[in-house]
Order: sequence, then structure tokens, then C-alpha cells
Amino acid sequence: MPQELRINQAAEGVWWSMPDVSTDRPILGAVAGTDATLWVDAGASPAHASAFLQALSAHGLPPVRYVVYTHWHWDHVWGGSELQARYQPTFIAHELTRDKIRAQARLRWDDASMEERIRQGDESAPSFEHMKAELPSREGLILVPPTVSFRQQLEIDLGGVRCSVEHVGGDHASDSALVYVRERGVLFLGDALYTSFYAVGKHYTRQTIFQLLERVLSFDAETFLLGHTPFPLTREHTRALQEVLCRVATYTLDDRLPTDEVVHRLLQADLRFPLSPEFVSELVDAFKAGEAVCQPLVSLR
Repeated sequence: MPQELRINQAAEGVWWSMPDVSTDRPILGAVAGTDATLWVDAGASPAHASAFLQALSAHGLPPVRYVVYTHWHWDHVWGGSELQARYQPTFIAHELTRDKIRAQARLRWDDASMEERIRQGDESAPSFEHMKAELPSREGLILVPPTVSFRQQLEIDLGGVRCSVEHVGGDHASDSALVYVRERGVLFLGDALYTSFYAVGKHYTRQTIFQLLERVLSFDAETFLLGHTPFPLTREHTRALQEVLCRVATYTLDDRLPTDEVVHRLLQADLRFPLSPEFVSELVDAFKAGEAVCQPLVSLR
């Protein structure tokens, strides 16, 4: 059962909802200009989208005219039909996202169909449990493909506030896109910085994650919002994350991999800020388990 949805303000006219681990609901974003409101992702179900609309209603935002899907995964897309019914907005996504959602819209989502796709390795069993908790009956589920797609970058003017949507890819999903609220210094990251999802063993590839972090930090933003992280990251936090991953990647390149305790001591000595032994252990375990998958890193989730 989803928790009661709570919202937070990231900057003037920029709102985001708290994620919910009980059904794996991601954050949703709303960016308001003088003429229109843009949503970042549509939510895990019509109920999820409706709850965000209700929470925003007290703030007098302009009508929802645009919805950007950051990537194709169900928890970011399944609420689209609620917004379609209420506002008929323009749905925007990368062309890979468009193609994937079109394909998903042709599938059946009842329990038997899902269980068969899990047996074939096309779906994730943990995701199915979250789907059932979020939407016990998926009979009549309507997926709304994007009506506008782009290849690299697209800019939307909401009236005094511009949103740049840029494809960046990543290990989590090759279609991942970021939404940069230029005048407010806010960057919505979707799930782009998380590990691979539909893969054997969650992992990062070194080249991909470090190139992605460099791109993320190149934006003139001070607030970074990750899809399933219940707090914003500052620029300082994001740089610290980059440094931790770089250090662990360096320590674990040697075949004579140091123990978790040694890596933890090295990090504490080199970086001089606290890191839990559990987090460091997760990093080291992921390196040990995943070297065969292009030198992986660890999940942030």
C-alpha cells in the first residue's frame, strides 16, 4: 500500500514528491512558468499522478501542458493516462523511450502474462511485486506513448522558465534523459545515475558512470534530484559522490583487492568525511561480483 504522498519545493515554482519504497514510486516533478506547468515523469499509476495533482492544487500552478518521461520504466510512465484524461498534455521523451513505450503498450499486464515474461527473463520479479502493490489489478491499464520525441536535446519555454531535456543514457537505462530547469538551477536526473536494472547483477560500467557524472556536474545547477532518493543532492554532495566512486574504482582495480575494512580506512583518510562501513562494503562487494560486466560499480539506491 503506497504511503501518503508528500511534496517539497526545490526552488520557486519547482516542486517534487517524495519517493515511496513500498511500491517503488519515484519522485515526480512539477515546474511552473507563467503560462504552463511541465511534469517530470507521470508516476507509477493513475492514483500516483492523481495524488501529486491533489498535493499541488493548493499552489495555484498553471495547467499541465507538458509531461517528460525520463525513461521507459513502468514506475515513471503508468500514471500518464490520468494526465491525458485531465489535461491532454504533450508527452515528450527520447526516441528510444517512445519506441519502448509503444512496444510495452501492446503487452498484457495481468498476473499470468507477467509471470510468463518473468520466466522468460523479460521482466523483473521484484518489479512485479511492486506493480501488484501499486496497481493490484492492471486490467484496463493504458500506457500513453510520447507525442513528441527527440534525439539529443529539446527546450521548452513555460513562460519565463525554460526546461532543457537532454538524452544522456547510462547503465540504468540507455534512453535516460535529464530535465534542467535553467532559471531555477534545478536538475532532475530521473534514474540515470543508478545501476543497471534489466541485467544479471546490478552494475555500473566505469566509463559510463564517470562520463555521466561529468555531464551532470557541467550543468549550472545547485539542486540535483534523483528518482528514488528522498532528498536533494547539492553540488557539493554530487561532487563528493563522484570522488567516492573514483576512489573505490581506483582501490579495486588491483587484482589483490583490499578488504572492505581497508577500503573504508582509505576513504576515511583520503576524503575526511564520514561514510558508513555498510555503504563501503556494498561498493566493494559490487566490484568483486561484477568485474566480468565491464568493471561495474554499485547501486546508489
